[in-house]
Amino acid sequence: MAAYTGKNLYLAWTGTAIQSDYRSFDPSESMGTDDASAGSDAAVTRKTTLKDGSASLTMRSVSGTAGTALWITTLAVGTEGTLEWGPEGTASNNQRHYVNA
Repeated sequence: MAAYTGKNLYLAWTGTAIQSDYRSFDPSESMGTDDASAGSDAAVTRKTTLKDGSASLTMRSVSGTAGTALWITTLAVGTEGTLEWGPEGTASNNQRHYVNA
């Protein structure tokens, strides 16, 4: 997938909006495979297994450290929830994505 940036980029973690003056969000998806080849096969046969994903978020605020509390509590390592992003904002006709993480 493409990296998203810009003033309209909407990000939320478990219902809490993630805001900063500048941000870049880069989601990535992958699919696992297993070898399903049989004895007489002339080439490797692969079957898909589980879908996986990751995301990279870069943020910068020029207005101070107001995001520190959000980072420590809401975005702490090991928390579970729903990640939501809208590359062009939150209007009902804009594309939105959701994933459990």
